[in-house]
Amino acid sequence: MKKNFSRLEEILQFSVEQWPNNIAVVDRENLLTYSDLNFLSNQICSQLNQLNLPKSSRIGILLPKCSWSLISIFGILKAGHAYVPLDYDAPWERNHFIIKDCSLNAIIGYKDSEIDRENSYQNPIQISESNVVIFSRRAFDLNQQQDIGEMAYILYTSGSTGKPKGVVFSHSNALSFIHWCRATFTATDQSIFSSHAPFHFDLSILDIYLPLSHGSRLVLIDSHTGKNPRALSHLIESEKITHWYSTPTILKLILHYGKPERFDHSSLQNVLYAGEVFPTLPLRALSKIWGKAIFFNLYGPTETNVCTYYPIPQIISDEKNEPFPIGRVCNHLEAKLIKCENTKQELCISGPAVCQGYWNNEEKNRETFFWEDGKKWYKTGDLVSMDNEGNFIFEGRKDRMIKKNGFRIELGEIENTLNHHPSVNHAAVLAVKNKSEEVSIHSFIQNKENTSLNSADIRNYCNEFLPYYMLPDKIHFVEKLPVTSTDKTDYQALKKMLANGL
Repeated sequence: MKKNFSRLEEILQFSVEQWPNNIAVVDRENLLTYSDLNFLSNQICSQLNQLNLPKSSRIGILLPKCSWSLISIFGILKAGHAYVPLDYDAPWERNHFIIKDCSLNAIIGYKDSEIDRENSYQNPIQISESNVVIFSRRAFDLNQQQDIGEMAYILYTSGSTGKPKGVVFSHSNALSFIHWCRATFTATDQSIFSSHAPFHFDLSILDIYLPLSHGSRLVLIDSHTGKNPRALSHLIESEKITHWYSTPTILKLILHYGKPERFDHSSLQNVLYAGEVFPTLPLRALSKIWGKAIFFNLYGPTETNVCTYYPIPQIISDEKNEPFPIGRVCNHLEAKLIKCENTKQELCISGPAVCQGYWNNEEKNRETFFWEDGKKWYKTGDLVSMDNEGNFIFEGRKDRMIKKNGFRIELGEIENTLNHHPSVNHAAVLAVKNKSEEVSIHSFIQNKENTSLNSADIRNYCNEFLPYYMLPDKIHFVEKLPVTSTDKTDYQALKKMLANGL
């Protein structure tokens, strides 16, 4: 059986030859076999070919999480272009910026959508009998063609300037990661994968291409269901999910509000999580409920996808309090540590999965990548240490290090401490400067259901585990902490809440 591919669309071609009648994708309205997925993506490919687009054009996808999004991805790849997933639920201003920044030569979306407001795009071409159409540019921008090899997709992530930045991946970047996934996680043509992450999030790369390379079934979770813990618990049971992948935020949501102990989740075999630290207390509780499942802590920024991983023991000791390591470097990559000013060490990654760079942003490329010994290295901005067994331990973000009263403080350490409190569901920490440039530390606490906490409780708890100079100055209790579309803590939203007096 073929295990190595040279282009992403070959994965679908391989599986449609092996398992044409297997169910490939399920959403709220459709159930498609591999033959269906192949046929419909060929239609997209054919329509794109008729537009005579420049080679390696960027094609946007502005659709909700549904089978047509996946059909569009493979249609674009088959036509030799790169896909750029846009966030369907994001404000139009953000998508408008990406459309302009990336000079999309076409966009796949719904008829009578906001794309109609873009004067640079002409009358849409309808796909099959669906409401999905292709909008193409009236005049192609030939000056925006960048020589970056066989470009496969661009994922836009939050930028420090407040504007999203496009991370460019080639087919070989993506496939080196997928080949590692195939060698690391067991799956068959009978496996059933969930797809919780939106397609503009890097978790979607594993979600899409790993199951489809095995002839497995992929269950797409739309944004509404994805935020409903009881619906997620029901979906795992009804669809008999074998492989789950999401951020810890979603797993904590299921644990605290999804009543997983009342459902039959015995089908779960692998539970993968990534994107943020998973406090040990809720991880232990969930692993007891999902006793048969093997948990994996996956770590990696968008620019590398997963670059280290750690298999979680099936029995987590009650004495274990600190988060698990992010583990060892994946065997298709290399890691090195660079010392920072504060004696901490920054993790750097090299290898075939490291992205091509940032789209249309040479300044950021020079800042983030460097060459050494003939190898391209990516500076993750994450601070790590190493345990006695050779596992990396995440110590926090380089850009979340602050200085207060002469002390260097890692905000992530305060956050981790708060998240260990048995009555805290979710905690976040911000540093805020006043007009006099004085720094104050604000903590935001979301209690667990049916628990009560006050500021004194939090201060007493912090006094036990943190030095005095790291204690929060302000404690805010919130009904729910805001999260981004990729289910990570939304610090920008917290800043706005603070500015508006909560």
